Amino acid sequence: MELLSGTLSDDSARDVERLLRRSPFMGFDSAADFPAATTLRHEAQRRGLRVGGIDCMILVVAGRCGATLITRDRPQAALASAFGMSAVLLQT
Repeated sequence: MELLSGTLSDDSARDVERLLRRSPFMGFDSAADFPAATTLRHEAQRRGLRVGGIDCMILVVAGRCGATLITRDRPQAALASAFGMSAVLLQT
């Protein structure tokens, strides 16, 4: 959803959909990921980082799966780094 909602045209959305079909799926484990994302969001707030709930869910799943987060969101990348998660910040 995050990738698709960031597209600016139908062509871009189709490109992203093709990319996603070739990528491994990392699903939510609601019993583990929801509480972990809540904890992460509270920690972000304590650190003064504005990171939304969905972004915290993405971080938690990436961390659990050992995946590198690729983002343009500086606060999300900072939070990932603070918790030892692998993150790459794309420059805009």
